[in-house]
Amino acid sequence: VNECLRAESCSGSGGTCVNTLGDYYCSCPSGYGVYQYGCYKIKNNKDRMAIIGTCSGLGALFVLVCSWWLYKIMRRRKRERQLKKKFFKRNGGLILQQQLSSGEEGNIEKTKVFTSKALEKATDNFNQNRVLGQGGQGTVYKGILPDGRIVAIKKSKIDDDEGKVEQFINEVVILSQISHRNVVKLHGCCLETEVPLLGHALAHVPTEVPLLERG
Repeated sequence: VNECLRAESCSGSGGTCVNTLGDYYCSCPSGYGVYQYGCYKIKNNKDRMAIIGTCSGLGALFVLVCSWWLYKIMRRRKRERQLKKKFFKRNGGLILQQQLSSGEEGNIEKTKVFTSKALEKATDNFNQNRVLGQGGQGTVYKGILPDGRIVAIKKSKIDDDEGKVEQFINEVVILSQISHRNVVKLHGCCLETEVPLLGHALAHVPTEVPLLERG
């Protein structure tokens, strides 16, 4: 009796039926194992290890790249903070703080020290479309403060000279305390940038902006 006539599970799984006395067995090709009367594919451990190794390598590379970018961002922010402190000191920030702390309370409230981030936002990152005028000592931009006030923000130029820096700060304090219709109101300044920034009340600003020129 040909027992292989009932060996559908063997032939259907890729095996070869071998007839024996009263029974049969299934001969499976290389890479296959025998289960009951059929064949099943043996999983290749090498392939599995290769997949695991590839995934692990890609994961490690991803972590490495993310760590590198995080390091670069943190390093850049640290450098920016250091530069802001350096510029603040060089532009007379410490002198201004002393002036404010020694002044009357009412005068202190009139002097606003802006952050560079606040003025960048107010001028749309110093967009050229916001330029109101240019002079020998700086460029004036139209700025909109968070409270809605429209101001003229000037990028001034001062020499890296201790005497001139102190004179500049004294003028900032004096101008911030003056309230007169013939004097352009100074709302405040920013000293943590390479070039000091002044925030004036917006008035008619001619091309050469003489009202905002110092000296």
